[in-house]
Amino acid sequence: KDIEKNIKLKSLGTLPIDKDNEDLIIQKNPKSHIVECIKTTRTNIFYLANKKTLLITSPRPKTGKSWVTNNLAVAFAKADKKVIIVDTDLRKDSNRNEIFNIEKGEGLSDFITEITDDKLENLKNSKKYIKETEIPNLHILQKGTLPPNPSELISSNNMKKLIDLLKSMYDIVLLDGTPCMVVSDSIALSSMADSTILISESKKTKI
Repeated sequence: KDIEKNIKLKSLGTLPIDKDNEDLIIQKNPKSHIVECIKTTRTNIFYLANKKTLLITSPRPKTGKSWVTNNLAVAFAKADKKVIIVDTDLRKDSNRNEIFNIEKGEGLSDFITEITDDKLENLKNSKKYIKETEIPNLHILQKGTLPPNPSELISSNNMKKLIDLLKSMYDIVLLDGTPCMVVSDSIALSSMADSTILISESKKTKI
């Protein structure tokens, strides 16, 4: 209510804090109230017409942004949508490979540098970088090699070409971004995504 009143943005959903701290609660405890809230949020996102590429960001770190991204992705996959999570925070390591039980390796930063104007070549190269998960319909593009110039890579024309390629391959492209008030990467990405979802934490995120 505070967000809708003060910032005039529509709320897509409210998720309770998971006290058990399950990385993928939607898999581990599918009948929980939290999972129902995730599914409600997924349904509300469905009503965003022609929004295939969604950037998920938050004003500050440690707000649960990646947790929301992971669980939303599984919710979309369970609704028979072909989904990819793109880990666009090229500044720090993550444990997404452990959460989804996939091999750690090359990813987004490496793929960006290989993108060409030839779509067939890009599709062929994508097999090197995109990992299938144990969850049907859900793939992941990990961050890959941490580069010395993350902002330049994320805001590059090659990144835009990569997003366009993924849009042609998937129903939903979830871009897990950096905190938008800390570094500028997500601001650049927001111009390439169809829509941006902001994650805020009750009583912690400042208006």
